[in-house]
Amino acid sequence: MPVDLSTSRILYAIAVVGDVNPSVHHPQWYRSNGLIDESELNAAVLGGPVSMPFISQFGFGDPIIAVSCMAGRWSIQSPAASNWNRMIELTLGTFKKLSLASITAFGFNAFMHSDIGLTNVGDALASGLARLDIGLPAGPRVGSSITVADNSDEVKTTYTIQPSMLDQKSVFIALNLQYEGASANFQELAAKAPDFPVRSEKRIAELAEAIKKLGVK
Repeated sequence: MPVDLSTSRILYAIAVVGDVNPSVHHPQWYRSNGLIDESELNAAVLGGPVSMPFISQFGFGDPIIAVSCMAGRWSIQSPAASNWNRMIELTLGTFKKLSLASITAFGFNAFMHSDIGLTNVGDALASGLARLDIGLPAGPRVGSSITVADNSDEVKTTYTIQPSMLDQKSVFIALNLQYEGASANFQELAAKAPDFPVRSEKRIAELAEAIKKLGVK
């Protein structure tokens, strides 16, 4: 059974892009290589792992940690910041066993659905964009999504802001830090990542508060 975290209000993830083969990434492979313990293996097997030539997925723990692999992309995610260090450890251990698997990029992600108390976040976003006076429409039938990418540093930082699919009073904000090319030194992953949950939660809270003000007349 696929691990479904789509309704989690908070989600943290690490993604790695490179030469990875989904058929390798069965829970037993992780256990055989000492990456998960026996209880975690049992939980993963009990949960019904997905293991196919084109995709592998399993989850274990409480709060859950979910591992997923498709051709060219591996990821690990959890709704709990308390799992972050374990996620880093498992990521580093996995790709050490795979001899780094020709990694071309890696990134850290935070996804949050924040209740900001507005009647309709979609209306507030559309109205805020319309105030730029560049000809954008506004109103109850107008959808809105904002994506901004900052490439000014060694890391590409991308923000995505849109109405939450969970309820009308919440805004969905995604923060992605992506290292690629010369900056994708996988050996530095742990050094770049330790306080990401704290930093991302603070930044997203700032953005949510700013968006809340769009709906205040």
